Amino acid sequence: MNRYQTLAANTALMSIGTFGSKLLVFLMVRFYTGYLTPAEYGTADLITQTANLLIPLVSLDITDGVFRFAADRNSGRADVFSVGFRIITIGSLLMLATLALAKDVPTVHSYGLLLATFVIASCYHALCAHFVRAKGNTALFAVQGLFNTALFIGLNILFLSVFNWGIRGYVLSTTVANVITTVFLVWKERLWRYLRFERKRDLQRSMLRYCIPLIPAAIFWWIMGVSDRYMVNWFLGSDANGIYAVAYKIPTILTILAAVFMDAWQLSAIAERPALKKLGAAPFALLGIAIANGPAGLSTPLPPLDLASFQIPAFLLGVVILLGLELLKKAMQHGAQRTSVVKP
Repeated sequence: MNRYQTLAANTALMSIGTFGSKLLVFLMVRFYTGYLTPAEYGTADLITQTANLLIPLVSLDITDGVFRFAADRNSGRADVFSVGFRIITIGSLLMLATLALAKDVPTVHSYGLLLATFVIASCYHALCAHFVRAKGNTALFAVQGLFNTALFIGLNILFLSVFNWGIRGYVLSTTVANVITTVFLVWKERLWRYLRFERKRDLQRSMLRYCIPLIPAAIFWWIMGVSDRYMVNWFLGSDANGIYAVAYKIPTILTILAAVFMDAWQLSAIAERPALKKLGAAPFALLGIAIANGPAGLSTPLPPLDLASFQIPAFLLGVVILLGLELLKKAMQHGAQRTSVVKP
């Protein structure tokens, strides 16, 4: 199978595991609006988006490093998985300790434990899923994505329509689904075989050198994509944020098309790194942006361009941020190429 057939096969499998799952979740919007008030949905959305900000901070974005190093044939996969497991465990304990110290804060007292369990479950699930994908088992990666979605939908129906748990039921459905899916991956791939208690300091240092520059990039992407939710909630309240969060899911489904291709290309790029290294990531990033924004741009007429409005500064700011992220990625790739990873 040549590189293009491999890329096509990976894209098809990623589509099943990612796009199919997100589409099913998108179809659940009508169910949520029937069992959650706009204020409840707005609050639940803020909890999940806050968790998405905390995940790269708690895990140091080590899951991306696990994928990068485990997919490299020159890396010892057991040591790579062990480093990721160790860092996530330490980060989770630190987060729980921080929440214990801040337990008297009203928001932390109300949703702190719910948020912490969401973050921890998401980190361990991402670790196992990325490791399985790095090993080349894209079929299992697709299956676990559909399995996770089926659990998520079933638990949502149980927690919201039967138990009437409201916000907690919405958030817990994701947490429990991630825990069960993680157990499934551990059992299916026997991931306990990859745990090592011996510390590989050089490998850990190399992985952190690769991952830590990704944290600011993840935060900036979060700011561009999610920070408006907090502004809507602050100025207009939870009701308006709930309505906005529901409406936001409609264009989000378009961006998944780009994400599917980029995930598949990452896997092929590592396998074919000598052939693709000169090309770089910029053409594929531009293709992803075109796929994600093309349908929306065709379906929505552009408003008149007012030079005195904020549109041009906002557009230029977006271009600067995208260029900065691309330069950061190039610097990260250059550092990774200089790093040598020793087999166990």
